[in-house]
Amino acid sequence: MRRILSCVAVLLGTLAAAGCSGSSSPDPVVASVRSACSPGGYDFSKVTARMQAAVDGGQLPGIGLVIVDRCGTLYQQAVGNRSVDTASLIASATKLTSGTTMMTLVDAGLIKLDDRIDKHLSLFTDVKGAITIGQLLAQTHGLPENHPCIPPPGRENGLTLAECVEQIARDVVPLRVPNTACEYAPAVSYHIPGRW
Repeated sequence: MRRILSCVAVLLGTLAAAGCSGSSSPDPVVASVRSACSPGGYDFSKVTARMQAAVDGGQLPGIGLVIVDRCGTLYQQAVGNRSVDTASLIASATKLTSGTTMMTLVDAGLIKLDDRIDKHLSLFTDVKGAITIGQLLAQTHGLPENHPCIPPPGRENGLTLAECVEQIARDVVPLRVPNTACEYAPAVSYHIPGRW
C-alpha cells in the first residue's frame, strides 16, 4: 500500500511539474503516461439520464459529476440547481482518504487493526478503551453516530480535534457491545483515530 501511494505521489508530482514548467519537451514519465491514454470513446448517456431522473423525481435538487483519470477529464455534467463548478462539501468522501491513511500506518507497522483505543489514547477507559482501530473503521464499534462537539457539515465550533476527542472520551456511552453489529456511525469513529 505504501509503495503504491508513493508511486502515485511521484506520478502526480511529475505531472504537475510538467504541466507548470512551460517546457516544450515533456518529462519522459509524463510522455509515457500520455501515450498510454486512449482517446475516450466512453458513453456516459446512461449516467446523464440517471442524474436527470433523480432530479426530475425529486430525489435531489441538483447533481454535478466530474470524472477524471490520468489523461484528463472524461465526463462532466450538471443537472438541476448545480453546475460542475458548484462547491460542495465532500463530507463522507473523506473516509477514503482517512481509511487509506490508517491502512498506510498499518502497512508501515506503526499501528495494528486490533490495537485498542486505550493503547494510543489513555483518556479512553473501560469498554470504550477496548474498542479496536479495526472496529472503528469497520463501523462495528458500538458508539453513537455523533457528539455535540462535532459540528454539522459546513459549520465550525472553535474546538480543536484534541478537545473534541477529549469530550467524546468523557461523554460518549456505547450503545451496544463492540463487534456485535455493523451500524454506520462515522462521525465519532473517525474523529478518534484522527486524534492520534
